[in-house]
Amino acid sequence: MAEWSSFFNSLDGDRRYTAAQFVEYFASFIGNGVFWGGNYLKVDALTGMDVQVGVGKGFINGYYYSNQDTAKRTTLGPAHATLPRVDRVVLRLDLSQSGRAITAVVKPGTPAASPAAPGLQRDNAAWELGLADIRVNAGAVSVVQSNITDLRLSSQYCGVVAGLINQPDLNGIFNQYQAKFNEVTTGWDTWFTAAKADYPSWKSAKDAEWTALKTAFQGWFDQVKADLYAQSNTDFEDWSRRAGYKKTVTFAPDGNISESITNVSNASTLATRTTTFNADGSITEKVTWSDPALTATKVTAIGTNTVTETYS
Repeated sequence: MAEWSSFFNSLDGDRRYTAAQFVEYFASFIGNGVFWGGNYLKVDALTGMDVQVGVGKGFINGYYYSNQDTAKRTTLGPAHATLPRVDRVVLRLDLSQSGRAITAVVKPGTPAASPAAPGLQRDNAAWELGLADIRVNAGAVSVVQSNITDLRLSSQYCGVVAGLINQPDLNGIFNQYQAKFNEVTTGWDTWFTAAKADYPSWKSAKDAEWTALKTAFQGWFDQVKADLYAQSNTDFEDWSRRAGYKKTVTFAPDGNISESITNVSNASTLATRTTTFNADGSITEKVTWSDPALTATKVTAIGTNTVTETYS
């Protein structure tokens, strides 16, 4: 190859330089990648299926890219109904006659059970730097930031222009970060899947425990109610004074007494009490309840200076 040098002032057109010669010159000391500025050319989720590529600068094979005005907004294609896919956002150097530009574009992925992002085109027609991969889940109607994997720090996909001639190799750091991210998310997915599978048996066991506790409590409560009823609701005189009830007293010719407590609203008999004066001088008092059905008998024997009461 003949000797060649640049750049010199032209005299009568004897030093004319092509774009290819300028590109070759810059490519000799500026590596490919994005100029680092934190969010330079960062891909962010917006609303719905929209994402944006932030402002920034880049360099591809000696060609310069700049967007310093406003982030570039683009809409991803609709999600597949049953399969996920991975789209890739790239900075593309188009070397075709009709192209001759660097633009940020989205390369749609192919829906699959285990989808992979589209490859990067790097040939004489075009050269691409990967900015981010975006997972589009099946049936999704929006993209969240956690679905976006930033590729800018990976020298394999993109890289960072931080100095002349060589750019820093951050691929190891990127791979370490990505591996840890995958490890954590896989761990959570595994835990969640196991927890979801175990939930029916756990719930069944807890339901059985709750049923046993409820049954035991109901039995205890019913017994307490019965005890309270027996202790407080079988006082004949108490019921005779309650609203809605009335007591009727009948005196027989022999001196015996018959009493009844009835419900005023329906005339049903709640309880009866009979008092009999026995020939031996004792007194028998018998109380019969309809609800609950029980009878209590008290015999009072009156002796010399003593009164004895017997219950049955």
